[in-house]
Amino acid sequence: MRWPVCVSTNMMPSRPTNVTGERCSSGGYIARMILRLITQNAEPQFRYTGGGVPKGGVMIVALVLLYFLPSMLAFAGGKRRKWKIVTVNVLAGWTIIGWIVSMIMNWAYETPSQNDTENTEGITERP
Repeated sequence: MRWPVCVSTNMMPSRPTNVTGERCSSGGYIARMILRLITQNAEPQFRYTGGGVPKGGVMIVALVLLYFLPSMLAFAGGKRRKWKIVTVNVLAGWTIIGWIVSMIMNWAYETPSQNDTENTEGITERP
């Protein structure tokens, strides 16, 4: 006995039929439709074709610069405790509280060092 072969004439038939016009069993058809749906969604429909600035890269660079802002300000301002600020920023900056603490350390008042007071020899204070 020869088994009828299922033939499909278009891409998404409602249900394939064999050469005599009879409907085929649904087991193979359902498996093929599930496989087609899985492979159809495997690739994204819209691909990045280039042009313009990739926005994800810009955001990453901006967030890294914002994260290290207290450290950059400490080095730019010539702070004496810049390594303490960098340590707090790197180790605890991700908690936001650590970032705020390192910013406060950056803005906090520093007493002048001995070298700074020695350079003011010609200046006299008024009583």
